[in-house]
Amino acid sequence: MEIQVLGHEPDRELGCFYLDHEFNLERDPDDGFSFGNWYMNVRNEEGETVCDGWIDDSSGMSLRQAFEAACTGAELELPTVWPDLN
Repeated sequence: MEIQVLGHEPDRELGCFYLDHEFNLERDPDDGFSFGNWYMNVRNEEGETVCDGWIDDSSGMSLRQAFEAACTGAELELPTVWPDLN
């Protein structure tokens, strides 16, 4: 149950594979015009979207919290180990 990171920008975006699913998380900029919420897209190994949309009230969430919300939305087990993204 290891997260395989494909791309990462601190507190802004994450592309990864986890449990045979592709995750893409992107934060909307908090620039006075938008709220800084996270957008999630999760696809299974067949490429079908299993979870897609804005994570409600997520502007205060960390990248890890947004990933966990995406796991919950996709009905996947939460990871026990988080990758070192430094």
